[in-house]
Amino acid sequence: MISKEQVQHIAQLARIKLQGKEVECFQVEFAQILEYFEVLGKLDVSQVQPMTHTSAKENSWREDIGEPFSSELRKKMFSQFSSSADNFLKVPRVFSHE
Repeated sequence: MISKEQVQHIAQLARIKLQGKEVECFQVEFAQILEYFEVLGKLDVSQVQPMTHTSAKENSWREDIGEPFSSELRKKMFSQFSSSADNFLKVPRVFSHE
């Protein structure tokens, strides 16, 4: 069985605060999980091909093509911002140079 100290360490890594009975409950649950991994470890997987992903799909790339805005949409968008300059929307600073 997994020790209370190990449960508390895992909880600390997960940034979870556990109270007395919760530690004991997690001891049981973690022990059950580890027992299941032991069962899985006994399976014969010698005929199973290794895989790195559950899906055989590959990345589908598309051409990076800009789509022009209608002047009406551009005016509507710029009207919703408090500040703009040279066809750029100005937003509040996120990072400072300090």
